[in-house]
Amino acid sequence: MKIFILTLLAGCLASCKQEVSATSEKSETPDSIVKYEKTVKQLKEELTAKEFQIFDYIDEETKDTVLMQKYFIAFLKSGANRSQSKEEADSLQVFHLEHLGRMYKLGYADISGPFGDGGAIRGITIRLP
Repeated sequence: MKIFILTLLAGCLASCKQEVSATSEKSETPDSIVKYEKTVKQLKEELTAKEFQIFDYIDEETKDTVLMQKYFIAFLKSGANRSQSKEEADSLQVFHLEHLGRMYKLGYADISGPFGDGGAIRGITIRLP
């Protein structure tokens, strides 16, 4: 059973590797799934048109062009005052979630979430430029 699962995983990984072609025309795969391929140049133009800050490099081993994108990350720390009652903490949590909602709506946050381990750094917010 383990050999079957490893073989299946290896097959899935091998089938996921795709090269970026020099054409943007659609191509038919053997199982009739239509896929659209873009050149690196087209991808870079699309991302920069959307004001993403990007850079690229050539992977020495695979010779693939790797596009990297800039992100901004904020680590959310717990405050010094953690002695609220459960009712007050629940109320503060409502305000916190409303604030995060405004951050999304105004475009200042794209992903947010808690770490859940109870440590000093409680969560993270990520924003694309």
